[in-house]
Amino acid sequence: MFDEIVEQLTELLETMLKKDQIFKLGAQFSKKSYDALIEAGFTPEQAIQIVANQKSPVSAKS
Repeated sequence: MFDEIVEQLTELLETMLKKDQIFKLGAQFSKKSYDALIEAGFTPEQAIQIVANQKSPVSAKS
């Protein structure tokens, strides 16, 4: 059962990579983070620094 789930997830990720969906999700995450930081009172420079150092939830690296 576990192997089947891993295989299905692998296939899903391969499909998402082919369609650039993973990168679009990463960009959306970064944009929402930046906007939230600005709304919370951070300067654009601070927000960029924070977002640049954040790890994306769709990052290939752990």
